[in-house]
Amino acid sequence: MIEANNITLRHIGPFSFVPLYEFLQEALQNTTDPYTSPYFRVEGNWISITNDVCLQITNSTHDSWTIYDNAGIWNRIVTWKLPLVTLLFQFARPPFAWRLWTNTNVFILLHLVGDPLNTITSLLTTLSACQRRVKTIQARITHIHHDLQQTNPSLAQRIHQTQPTLTKTFSLLSISYSEWNVPNAEPFLLHSLARILAAPSTPLSQAALHHFETAASALAADRSTYVLPIFIAQFAFIFAIGAAYWRVVGVPPQPQSWTNVEAYAIAMSAPFLHVVPAVFLGAIIGVPQTETSVPRVLDGLRERLVKEGWMEVGEVGGILLGGMVVGLGWDREVKGVGTG
Repeated sequence: MIEANNITLRHIGPFSFVPLYEFLQEALQNTTDPYTSPYFRVEGNWISITNDVCLQITNSTHDSWTIYDNAGIWNRIVTWKLPLVTLLFQFARPPFAWRLWTNTNVFILLHLVGDPLNTITSLLTTLSACQRRVKTIQARITHIHHDLQQTNPSLAQRIHQTQPTLTKTFSLLSISYSEWNVPNAEPFLLHSLARILAAPSTPLSQAALHHFETAASALAADRSTYVLPIFIAQFAFIFAIGAAYWRVVGVPPQPQSWTNVEAYAIAMSAPFLHVVPAVFLGAIIGVPQTETSVPRVLDGLRERLVKEGWMEVGEVGGILLGGMVVGLGWDREVKGVGTG
């Protein structure tokens, strides 16, 4: 033991925050002037032990390392890692079959964490494409409505009343066809919309509209969105960062809360803040419930419209999956299967 300035420098065991904190409290009680003591470093209202004193009383060197205690490690995992992992797994991912689930999901999560610019750009591009298709449908309905205001005001008024429903129906179909790269789908939908609005009272138009609305409702019900769980996970992650920042700025060091540890935790988590908007955008876009649900709905719509005589067999390309006209997911990319 070494005594100097009424302070006893004794060996307290291996490096640990709690014994060091207790030594600091004891040393402050036994020193007359910590501002002039060589064992303390004073910065404003903060008083800490110098690095040399810490090394001496723990029998450590500048090159030595000490593992944090289990409680400290677990506290860091619960406070920082679990909210981040929870947020990552809330990110919307396509419902691939088990044969591709592991590799695809690992790639998606690594891409989300490692390439924020491309991830955000892709999500915003998807939202922009959806918005463009909605505006295209709205513009077509508005154009037809204006043309009919002079020649058939009653029909124009009816179109105006049904415009929100028609816009949702044909926008959902157009977006779904686009996601699966079905050829000639958008011109067919716009032409079908014009035919229905030109003669909405005919049995054929009513039957076709019923099939379109049924398919759009099935697609909307199949779309998986988790806004509330996403909000809760994001709130937990942001709250953890805010709480740690408050502990660094406004709370003096305590045995369970150390400024440098919290500062490192903030620094390690800050690069992942881009996950918050990415997961939120993914929640808005959503994903289908199963791999083949959307293709089955779209091909079912095509079959019903062909039976009604609304369209020709080859007017809109089918969706192929495994050699059958059902739906085209991963097979186009893996097996080279095309549309026909």
